[in-house]
Amino acid sequence: MDETAYCSIEPDFDVGRDKRADVLSFDGGFFAFDGTEPLASSGNKLVYPGTYTETAGKAPCVLPAVAVYFLSAEAHARELSNLKVAALLGVGPKLLATGYAYPLPARDTPECRPVLVEENAGTSLKDALDGKPIPWLVPMAAGGARAGNAAGARRAVPLEPADTETGRKQTAKLLFDLFSQVRNLQMAGKCHRDLKAANVCVKACGDHPWDVRATLVDLEFGTTAHGDGARVASERYHRVLFEQAAGRAGRIIVHPTPLQQDMGYLTLVVAEIENRAGVRDLPEEAIAAALDKEDGFFGYESDGSVYARKVAATDLERQARRAGLVPVDALLAVSPRAVQIARQATKHGGYLDALDMKRLERNADMLLEKENDRIARQIFANYQAHRVRDGKPVEYRTFDEQPEDLKESCRDQARQMRDKLESLDFDIVAWDECPEELRVKALSARQVEHLAEREHERWVEERTRAGWTYAPGDKDVDAKTSPYLVPWDELDEDIKEYDRDPVRETIGVLQDAGFAASRRA
Repeated sequence: MDETAYCSIEPDFDVGRDKRADVLSFDGGFFAFDGTEPLASSGNKLVYPGTYTETAGKAPCVLPAVAVYFLSAEAHARELSNLKVAALLGVGPKLLATGYAYPLPARDTPECRPVLVEENAGTSLKDALDGKPIPWLVPMAAGGARAGNAAGARRAVPLEPADTETGRKQTAKLLFDLFSQVRNLQMAGKCHRDLKAANVCVKACGDHPWDVRATLVDLEFGTTAHGDGARVASERYHRVLFEQAAGRAGRIIVHPTPLQQDMGYLTLVVAEIENRAGVRDLPEEAIAAALDKEDGFFGYESDGSVYARKVAATDLERQARRAGLVPVDALLAVSPRAVQIARQATKHGGYLDALDMKRLERNADMLLEKENDRIARQIFANYQAHRVRDGKPVEYRTFDEQPEDLKESCRDQARQMRDKLESLDFDIVAWDECPEELRVKALSARQVEHLAEREHERWVEERTRAGWTYAPGDKDVDAKTSPYLVPWDELDEDIKEYDRDPVRETIGVLQDAGFAASRRA
């Protein structure tokens, strides 16, 4: 949506004498507040929990979300820019909507404030290490945002102890998430600048206790260049690494490079996760062990020099194996196209976790017959509507009443629809996963002609395969003969329109089935 657009606050319904549930309305969706108190606040912003319902299309989706009000335009512009950069790198929470609204809780204030709606990344790792439960936050079908959120609250569970089987898998998964996001940043020549437990959020994304996900937040990107001096982001982390540990090694680093700071802080976060304790409570031996790891990211050599390295693919592979994650290439058993979609949809180190699988179900499951069947049924419904509009008799009232060869014809059209759109460099994706700027609204006349000819070729091949032959005159269903089993150029214009009309309606058929045609970014 337009970043300068205004959203509105609308009273939803009364939930008590002195409490109202308010809604922020955006183009394509709305945010419903869970309450009137902020989840967190700082000098620059207020963060309110709730849910964002994407209303575009026929398959609305409810996402656990937060509305972030900014008290200055500078802070808003900085976070908006960082979120957009992060989205390209597969880092941080997803940006869902942006605009301006009256701030809460002071609703009567006449001044609008910039607001962003982001995916709810969960509770902070700092709080989780202190025993706070991790919320169960996954996309859900529309039909009760508040009920869905309440269900999530009931399923919140704390991190398991590190020495249990589930705890070990949780540790490996959290480290995998952190390593993959830090690696994505480093491959783009960037660093986080403030890598600490308070700037990592954790949530449950599946039905198993080890289905957890860690997300970097509070993104303030810098570069890994030596000239880009790192600021002292976390006084406690800085003191432990660059004073306490450095003093033991015989050398204190006054001005660490961005890479040294990032990897040093990440080393302490790893130690916190592995020991289920904040840096303040980490024993000296745990810190020493973290710094002395042979495969670690940061440490001090015997001569006092600093050792800092970037995250490597082998670091991801090791944690993925320990966590039991699914390699993207395993989807080859479903379809090579599923692998392509998976790689586009997630920059998660080449592996899939529970949340990846849930998201990919809305994009890639259409490659399976059950999802292909949804599009086939919509093709049938569209065909029936055409016959009613043209005053022609309806031979079959429902998709299932058709003979099997006609049902298979609809399914084949659905499969071919994907291939035809791919020839135009379009993908078919779930509606609620398609960014507005990439969504195809209509096909051009030239595209319609191209696809109509391809559809006629497909129809001729399918009919011939089913035993039909060419014969002049009228179509004879019993004899399986048709006068239209000829090349496209030999058809009359009025007959060509029978192929053009469904092609023109391709976008609408997909939308009615819950999908969209998307331009490739």
